[in-house]
Amino acid sequence: MRTFIVYLFVITLIFINNACGPTSNEPTITVSIDGDITYQTIDNFGASDCWTIQHVGLWNDTARNFAAKTLFSKDFDAVGNPLGIGLSLWRFNIGAGSAEQGDASNIPDKYRRVESFMNADGTYNFNKQAGQVWFLQKAKEYNVEQYVAFVNSPPIYLTKNGKANSSVRNEVNMEASKFPLFADYLTEVLKGLKQKTSVAFDYISPVVEPQWVWMGGQEGIHMKNNEFSDIVRLLDKSIQTKSLQTKILIPEAGSYDYLFNNIASECGNQISEFWGVGQNQIGNLPTVAPIVTAHAYFLNWPLKLMLAKRDSVNKHLSKHPNLKFWQTEYCIMGGNEGIPSVPRDTSINLGLYVARQIHLDIVKGNVSAWHWWLAVSHYNYNDGLLVANENTKQVTDTKLTWAFGNFSRFVRPGAVRVESALSNNPSIENQTKALMLSAYKDLKNKKITIVAINMSDKEIPLEFKISNLKIKKLTAFETSSANNLKKTDKFSVGDEYIIPKKSVTTFYGDIQ
Repeated sequence: MRTFIVYLFVITLIFINNACGPTSNEPTITVSIDGDITYQTIDNFGASDCWTIQHVGLWNDTARNFAAKTLFSKDFDAVGNPLGIGLSLWRFNIGAGSAEQGDASNIPDKYRRVESFMNADGTYNFNKQAGQVWFLQKAKEYNVEQYVAFVNSPPIYLTKNGKANSSVRNEVNMEASKFPLFADYLTEVLKGLKQKTSVAFDYISPVVEPQWVWMGGQEGIHMKNNEFSDIVRLLDKSIQTKSLQTKILIPEAGSYDYLFNNIASECGNQISEFWGVGQNQIGNLPTVAPIVTAHAYFLNWPLKLMLAKRDSVNKHLSKHPNLKFWQTEYCIMGGNEGIPSVPRDTSINLGLYVARQIHLDIVKGNVSAWHWWLAVSHYNYNDGLLVANENTKQVTDTKLTWAFGNFSRFVRPGAVRVESALSNNPSIENQTKALMLSAYKDLKNKKITIVAINMSDKEIPLEFKISNLKIKKLTAFETSSANNLKKTDKFSVGDEYIIPKKSVTTFYGDIQ
């Protein structure tokens, strides 16, 4: 009889535990979301095809198809797990021709050399950059929504020294007399790629990071603001003459500081230079997109500096309320608060750190788009969403892949960030050590997306209170040490949900 009673007691405990679900000793945080208080509209999440993509695109079908599916797919498997991270923008690098030069290119690493669609006689060959073009076509097949073509250097046949980087420090590597040819070249490439791939590029970025010196190691060109503005004016005319619908993205500043500081001689203060009323004004041109673009390097640590720089960008952009702000290139460089550039980190720690960067750029920097640097990298470096192995010709994913996907897969173009508040009312500094959360309503697709980042070593119980949006249930997708954007639960909005330690969890639901 005693055995039977003990048996019943154990069964009862099991039943109670199963009925209540996971428990936590931490206090429950109430997340209040108000669908009527809105902020910026999200345009896209993207990555670039620079360097390694060209090689992977020529590898075996298993490797390149895995990479394309993981980067572009918006589908789910049979049990509801995402098959890919659903990038909504793809950045295509228009090469300068260093690959044809080989070792004479002043670029020792073959992976950093790029072919050019332009031949020495000025004709074009769109069978070049075949690996990149393969991925561009795959992006189209997967219905990636937006495309940017960007240029690190003019083609070698138009540069002063016949190379894709400079021989003279802080000097533009192209004669002013070649600027019209460069503008015409860009529009011819846009036309040729559309004919070959059916991709009509939404944007063209004619010069990337003009502040840097670029005297070797990769393709690049230094350019002062007056030279930059001259090229944009010529490109604007060429786009209109050829009736293209592509918009020009500027200035792709090498760091946020160059948007509002004159720390680089004649290359800084780019918001006021290009959208002000001076001689370099180009923001009013018909084909220039009303978007300020910059790269988020070097100003992410310490945290107070990071937050201050985002405030500075917003202060200067407040003078131009019609302009959006896009973060268009980032990867881990040295000094990132304990996250080194090398060796490659495939753990959840890197995924969490990048998720934090995305979150702060969105909620503090008010960016409308966020782009990673290399979609695929073979380097032992924290610069690729996916990792390629040159020896085995295989491509693998990492925690970074899927942590990025917590945003890119579910926060779709046109989603609007809405108010979200935590009941414990932490400062933004304290949020970065524990829980960070942002929410988005997508009225076109009738979806709500909530991204929660738990930086701590503790589980955090949450309950959601959503006003001015009718949401009945939420589905959780978790990236953690154990899971890669895995569907973990579907629950009613009023129920408690426990966020695992060191995780990024996206909650996705239907707007009724």
